[in-house]
Amino acid sequence: EIATAEDVPHEAILACMRTLPEVAPELLAAIARAAEAPITSQIDLNLVYYGVPILSAAREPGLQAPLLRLLRLPDDTLEELLGGEFITTVPQIAIGAFDGDAQALFDLLCDADASEYVRMPLFGTVAYLTWLGRIPPETTRTFLHRFDTDRPIPAGDIGWNGWETAIELLGWQEFAPLVEAAYADGRLDTGVSELRLFRQGFAAAAAAAPDDHSRFEEAGYGYIEGV
Repeated sequence: EIATAEDVPHEAILACMRTLPEVAPELLAAIARAAEAPITSQIDLNLVYYGVPILSAAREPGLQAPLLRLLRLPDDTLEELLGGEFITTVPQIAIGAFDGDAQALFDLLCDADASEYVRMPLFGTVAYLTWLGRIPPETTRTFLHRFDTDRPIPAGDIGWNGWETAIELLGWQEFAPLVEAAYADGRLDTGVSELRLFRQGFAAAAAAAPDDHSRFEEAGYGYIEGV
């Protein structure tokens, strides 16, 4: 029903959620095919378009590997496969898909050939998974420091704004001077974020209770609740 749907197949989506072990292999296979070669049929497009959020909402860890390959495709292809709002939905999708391999996420974030519109929101995914405890804090600290030192993407790439967002959400004091320096040397796109707003958000995150996730909710980070 999903493969041939012309409108959102609500009941079929719910049926997939109830029978995930039976349907996951076919959905994962369709996503893997789309990551390797252009889609040529509406059937395959439907399986990816609906399959990605279904598997993420079900927290299927088998989704991460093909998803990260998919997210290296051009923006126009991602818009076709995931929808025009993929920039806002990718963080939640990646959170639900996480299989514990943080390095795979880090590799995509450091890939200068990947879309900056994917890179920017995925930094928030890393921050949320770190706050949850699914990525060890020291692992994330090491990565954020290395990103600042190695500078794998050019200045002005909005991935730097994502890096800043992750630091803001985590509220880790040792990183505040690094963000100040990034603003000073022009790495951050000031049309996307402002130092003043960073300081406000960072101070709020640093003062927040350990179990307070409201800042993540406000920024759109979390698991898919209404598939």
